[in-house]
Amino acid sequence: MNRAPTEIHFPEELPIAQHRGRIAELVADLGTDVVAAADVGPGMRVLDVWTGTGNAALPAAAVGADVVATDITPELLAVGERHARERGRQRRERIRKCD
Repeated sequence: MNRAPTEIHFPEELPIAQHRGRIAELVADLGTDVVAAADVGPGMRVLDVWTGTGNAALPAAAVGADVVATDITPELLAVGERHARERGRQRRERIRKCD
């Protein structure tokens, strides 16, 4: 099972910032679980709204779905873009900033 690397960025002044590592551990497998539960497969079209770092979008693309992933936070999208490149993106995911 392919897992998307997970990074979560919070401004340092937020109390939750000190917990980013633990939060990342908790959500790392959720995207893969969601893709499996939804029975996403090759050729399906997936819209991932509030994608964050792409925890669901990247596993969906990995199983052959055509994915559009959106989020309002450019920093999270940048992490998702990097993860897509690291996984050898196959042009199955399109990551966009929008609100």
